[in-house]
Amino acid sequence: MLAASSVPSSGSRKTAVLRAVRTALGCAAVLSAFVTLQSALTHGRALERYGLRLWEVIALYFGGAVVAGLVVGLLKPLTRTLLGAMIVGVVAVYPALLALSPIGLPDRPWTARFTGSLLLASVMGPVYAWALWQRPSR
Repeated sequence: MLAASSVPSSGSRKTAVLRAVRTALGCAAVLSAFVTLQSALTHGRALERYGLRLWEVIALYFGGAVVAGLVVGLLKPLTRTLLGAMIVGVVAVYPALLALSPIGLPDRPWTARFTGSLLLASVMGPVYAWALWQRPSR
């Protein structure tokens, strides 16, 4: 049984969720700036290849950020260790990558998208977790 002090209060959980969503939205803003610059430099041809418009990609980035932020915030107690943070990173990044998989793997069956997203999440999640782990707490 968990001790009362190890169970997060609803206020601290809400704070953790809001902080995680804010951080994820910051990542989405950086990725959106990158894709906007890329689109401007290629006159939209890079996205046309996949049948996408810039606003759709940006919406996917921000939607994925909200989902990832919610996951990280809700699983915050597991991030006390670097290994726990890396596992949470995989779980948080996977849904966003799966949503974006039709862009990266447009002509592949869903099994390839599922597996490819999981493999990429297994790399990106720990990298994001490590980078954020190195950052001082705020």
